[in-house]
Amino acid sequence: MTRSPPRHALSAVPGKADRVDAPTERIARKRKRAPIVQDYPEPDLPEPPSAARDHPYSRLIAHFVTEFILRSAEGVSEVFEHDYEAAILFLMISNRNSEKAMNDPKLRELYGSYRATIPPEHALLISRMALARATGLPRETVRRKVAKLIDKGWVIELPGGLRARPDLNRHSEYVRTLEPQAQNLRRLFAMLLTSGALNPV
Repeated sequence: MTRSPPRHALSAVPGKADRVDAPTERIARKRKRAPIVQDYPEPDLPEPPSAARDHPYSRLIAHFVTEFILRSAEGVSEVFEHDYEAAILFLMISNRNSEKAMNDPKLRELYGSYRATIPPEHALLISRMALARATGLPRETVRRKVAKLIDKGWVIELPGGLRARPDLNRHSEYVRTLEPQAQNLRRLFAMLLTSGALNPV
């Protein structure tokens, strides 16, 4: 009669038990490994003087300006279906169109309000290439977004470049985007004035 080996001797015999225990041991060893943490020394750079940073209200000014930008972006993005790239391109086109009139004191008196339309001879146009350079967006992205703005009816293409549609000041959807911006701007100046951030240092 053949006697079976003692139970404690099974582990010494290569077989199924070893094949099951080996992966378990590897997992246990991995769990015991300590994570590698590398300390990076802080850069030893001279601290440059900064009038803007050292202003007593520098953080407060940055906070309120950032709040103004975010509030404005929220309203604008809804009009452009949350397409921030299209919104930025439209704002750049519109700002370029009014640049000459807004920088000339005499023209500013005539066209400083949206009630008046800037005539073609005083409107500066902008190309898709210039938009791509100014925004850093790929040219193909600019092409697609500009096509979307043209389809929306807010931008027109002229022989010299792009222009925001001149009669947008009578477009109800566009006018609705202007009203919150005026409120945001008044809020920005009110907060800066009441906090003393605009007082001479």
